[in-house]
Amino acid sequence: MASLNKDQNLLLAAASNPILALEELGYEMRSGILPEIEDKLRFRPHEVAKLSRLRESIYKEAGKQFNIRSEKELNAVLFKDLNIRVFDEDGCQINKEVRTRQKGEEDGLDLYSDLHPIVAPLLAFREIRCALMADRVSNPAREIGRGIRDS
Repeated sequence: MASLNKDQNLLLAAASNPILALEELGYEMRSGILPEIEDKLRFRPHEVAKLSRLRESIYKEAGKQFNIRSEKELNAVLFKDLNIRVFDEDGCQINKEVRTRQKGEEDGLDLYSDLHPIVAPLLAFREIRCALMADRVSNPAREIGRGIRDS
């Protein structure tokens, strides 16, 4: 802790991103735990539980854990590991990479909704997470007292 108090940049980093500060101090965290920690810092307990259930469903369908929010990892799971393919009326493959999105944006994931059971929980996870994040940004005053009320 002494090194944290001496380094003003690290102190500022700890205030804005405690996970990054812990890593800077030399602590290692399992990669699978980071999304859960981040969700617990950002969302209410019932929202975290809902996201956790969806995350587990996604991992089960994928057969492994991966960073759901990473375009690169998600596309690798969908198109390489699960071999999901879409064809147009002429029989030409039209796979479209899935991108991360903001609320209201299309990300290409809807195109695959009937092709594999992983897609439904992925769509639900992304919709819930995106809506929660948008709510936090659009209503910051509600978040000021959150820690006191939710404790």
